[in-house]
Amino acid sequence: MTTPTTRNAKKIQSKSRAHVVAPTSATTYTVTSGESGKVYTVTMLPNGGAGCTCDWAKYRPAANAGKCGCSHVVAVFGWLAQFEGAQSVSAWASEEEARKQHRATVALGDGSVLTVRK
Repeated sequence: MTTPTTRNAKKIQSKSRAHVVAPTSATTYTVTSGESGKVYTVTMLPNGGAGCTCDWAKYRPAANAGKCGCSHVVAVFGWLAQFEGAQSVSAWASEEEARKQHRATVALGDGSVLTVRK
């Protein structure tokens, strides 16, 4: 079985910008959905990437090692990037697309990759 890929990375990126992120520990964040108001927990993983408690994350294959490319995870990475002085993060549907940007990348799982603009 192949790992599913994200086809709508830009839609996820756009949706993530409406979410509200709040740190709860060094590796855990609460994310309030800008659309529904529901609250999710995003946990940074030691293998890179992050996991989430949303429905999307519940159905990720074991091959993703807990990583999720949902909008809540993208929101946390965007929040972290701004906290560290970066301008923004951009989501891409493949590593190939992300590499064309010539920026640092973070593989989220589901084929999604973020680039960070400093």
